[in-house]
Amino acid sequence: MRKSVKFVLYFIIALTLFSLAPKTVRAASEYYLTKDNLKTYQGEEVFVFTENVIGADFLESWSSYPNVKEVIIAKGVTSFNWVFLTGHTFPNVEKVQISETVSQMTFISSADMGLSKLKSIEVAKNNANYTSDKGCLFNKNKTVLIQYPAASTNTSYVIPDTVTSINADAFRGADNLTTLTLGAKLGSNQLKNIRTLKNIKEFKVSKKNTAYSVKSGVIFNKKGDTLLWYPNGKGTVYSVPSGTRTIGENAFYNSKVKKVTLPQGLKTIEKNAFGTCTKLTAITIPKSVTKMEPLNFDMTGSLKTISVESGNKNYASYKGILYNAKKTEIISVPSAYKSEVLQFPSTLKSLDLSYYFKQSKEIVIPRDLTEIKYGADINYSKISLEKGNKKFTLYNGSLYSKDKTVLYLLKKQSKQEFPSALKNLSVSYYLKNSGVTELVIPQNAKFYDWVYIPTLKKITVAKDSKYHTMENGMVFNKDKTVLYEVPNDTKELIIPETVKKIDGNIFTKPNLTKIYIPPKVTDIYSGYLRWLKSGASIEVAPDNSAYTSIDGVLYNKDVTQLLYYPVNRQEKEYVMPDTVKSIAAVISENPYLESITLSAGLTVSDGFQLAYSKALKEIKVGAESTAFKTVDGVLYNKDMTQLLAYPSQKTDKAFSIPDTVITVSGFQCKEWVFKKGSDYYQYTYGSFSHPYLETLAVGKNVKELFYNSLGYGIVDFSSLKSVEVSEENPNYHMKDGILYNENYTTMYYYSKDRTDTILTIPSTVNEINYAFINAVVNNKYLQSIKVEDSKNFSTDGTALYNYAGNKLYFKLGDTEYLKSVFSN
Repeated sequence: MRKSVKFVLYFIIALTLFSLAPKTVRAASEYYLTKDNLKTYQGEEVFVFTENVIGADFLESWSSYPNVKEVIIAKGVTSFNWVFLTGHTFPNVEKVQISETVSQMTFISSADMGLSKLKSIEVAKNNANYTSDKGCLFNKNKTVLIQYPAASTNTSYVIPDTVTSINADAFRGADNLTTLTLGAKLGSNQLKNIRTLKNIKEFKVSKKNTAYSVKSGVIFNKKGDTLLWYPNGKGTVYSVPSGTRTIGENAFYNSKVKKVTLPQGLKTIEKNAFGTCTKLTAITIPKSVTKMEPLNFDMTGSLKTISVESGNKNYASYKGILYNAKKTEIISVPSAYKSEVLQFPSTLKSLDLSYYFKQSKEIVIPRDLTEIKYGADINYSKISLEKGNKKFTLYNGSLYSKDKTVLYLLKKQSKQEFPSALKNLSVSYYLKNSGVTELVIPQNAKFYDWVYIPTLKKITVAKDSKYHTMENGMVFNKDKTVLYEVPNDTKELIIPETVKKIDGNIFTKPNLTKIYIPPKVTDIYSGYLRWLKSGASIEVAPDNSAYTSIDGVLYNKDVTQLLYYPVNRQEKEYVMPDTVKSIAAVISENPYLESITLSAGLTVSDGFQLAYSKALKEIKVGAESTAFKTVDGVLYNKDMTQLLAYPSQKTDKAFSIPDTVITVSGFQCKEWVFKKGSDYYQYTYGSFSHPYLETLAVGKNVKELFYNSLGYGIVDFSSLKSVEVSEENPNYHMKDGILYNENYTTMYYYSKDRTDTILTIPSTVNEINYAFINAVVNNKYLQSIKVEDSKNFSTDGTALYNYAGNKLYFKLGDTEYLKSVFSN
């Protein structure tokens, strides 16, 4: 008996200890949030909200917690903002538990819910306001479906018959669902809240539902004559059933359909019914259709042609474009429309050339056309005019108003001559990309918006011109107080003494090395000076009241502002006058300048971006400066909390960012590059790098590292092999040769000494820095890409895309594509 009692007692003790064990293990991995311990999180997998918190409490100190698998809204919490769970705060949360005390939760629609790993939501049974069923969250009486667990492995789901409405983001990310059944009471306006579903192949509807019906898995209204939604995971070919009278708004939203056949008897096509069908190439409108919204077809990325059956009393088509019945107005132009020769019906009255007509080479102006919009920047090789047109006329191949006072379309040709009746012409709009080599300015026209035209070789001004005159190849206003244009091959420019204003176009001349500024010029916009790409010196008349020059460098009169440091000035060293307090010019593009000494009085640094210099080896500043400090040629603010400029040609192979530094904006290297595009010239950003720096050590307090003062991302460190991060730095981490931010959501840099053949993108990552991309595409060892379970990225094995697969970020080994991305 005693043995039996003793055995039973031991068994009860053992059972009790066993039952307590899981709670002890779990408690060790739980983090309990209070407003006093926001910064004590240590990577626990269970995150417990123990009190009400507001957005300021939550978002100010946190960003992302990828280790958390379960979130508990504990007993005692009465209100909770669901947005705390969205975004990328808890990117890997699989389970949410809601206690009985929670009485109010706030839900905000978001384009990126970030709950892609959520498998279930559980609500305490005695909660008076919310409930859960099969892992889904509802209000207590289950009339509102609040959240469906996106990572549920179920391929089908039945919305309960009690549900009357659905939260806007309830089904976002639920990509495993292929079949969805709409419940009995779901209202007629609720489809918009489930359109985030991507892979639905079939819809079903409760027979008791009074708003919806289905035909072959497609949702219609209850009567069955309005098509409301074609599942975007369904087949690519579809014939709308006979008896359908209306195609509803967004009915084919994000559909993969390539061919749609519309039935006779169809009356209405509502707004954006086909607006996002990116694979649809052609469509025929039945003769029965009486109403269509104007934006139905011009947003479909692949649509090439729209046809209308003969006999339609409201619409017509002509050469693939949709018109009203009388063909006086264009209703819609297919987004993929292409034609070498643009031809329109003779009855067309108004033509908007901002559509998809800019790639055509020829155009025929219809007989009845009276209005042309947005044609100024188009140069057709041939313009024809139908006989009988009373609004327009042709002169030297270009299209004008009947009285020739207004230019509408300019024919592309080397010599541009204009009628004497012409009143005005914008050089920028009409001639910038025209390829013109010779320009003749007529008697009564005022030319304005002057711009650099690289092909232009000769200008002639009519002797009796009302607005312009010429002297030594230069174009002025009539009294020679404004200088508009000089020959493109001008190297040394002596501006006449009469000039008071210089058009900004003058400073874009690529060969211009020297400029003399006369006494009366008092207003030069400093932004124009950055285009002066060959400037070696600027001289200013001594009696000019606004400007002065010292050794070819331009300053304001009292030398308190540096306005322009010539890009081709060949001195290797520049000592800034101590009177200078601010810099308005970009002085860093000079390829000769190796050393610069900043003035002691300099307080404003915006704009000079010394880190951009291609030649600079060191920066100096006197100890008396109150704004800046330099150490070993590197520029900091006075208390060394900001690294402002690291000279790109500094020869040190290793550099350690001091522990005092919090923000680093001085590693970026960019320059303005003048290049020729496919059919025009432009200035754009080009990048270069630090050729000597091989090892970079990041100090313990650095919070911002890979962006410059203008917000551009770092593109490249051509020789950098490794990055080291202080173990005390909470903001950056090195793992497997990759530099991450504090929560492993951003990949900043890939070490060039890595020999891995597979690049793995972790599931936590939602952003990738330019420097990382540049490093991996140039890595000779990497052969393939692997993306862990992610709703942010996808891969075909060698290229990285967004999750939808329609935006390319980079392809291993493809450095040319990357260059175009950086330029854009």
